Amino acid sequence: MKEGKTFTIGRDPRCDIAVADDSVSRVHAEFLCGDDGSMTVRDRGSRNGTRVLRKGATKPVAEMEVEVCFTDTLQFGGASLTVGEILTGLRGRLPEAGNGAGGRVWAASVAETRMERCACGSIKPVHQRCPECQA
Repeated sequence: MKEGKTFTIGRDPRCDIAVADDSVSRVHAEFLCGDDGSMTVRDRGSRNGTRVLRKGATKPVAEMEVEVCFTDTLQFGGASLTVGEILTGLRGRLPEAGNGAGGRVWAASVAETRMERCACGSIKPVHQRCPECQA
């Protein structure tokens, strides 16, 4: 495993990113921010799986680390979050986000740290337009 910080994603409210969706396991996945600016995701043996969606292609994530980029969408069971949304949610716990070592940028601009579910079912930052339905 790379040096850096590891954050949990799951239905349990004690997770770093809590997702209120029945298809998401209590501790569904881990999101890792490497000291070198890299970002990876790893499934924690979830029931409904974790997938990376990139440029129309879907890649399942097993219990190994899969490198992701800012524009990727991660699917945890039936819930989807972009890497940007995850970084927004972690902003309070990862104040250096946006200042990755080696010149890599984790999050270019993050104004809000709380997430909410849109009427369409997508997770989005509070007070921002939904990327799925534009509401």
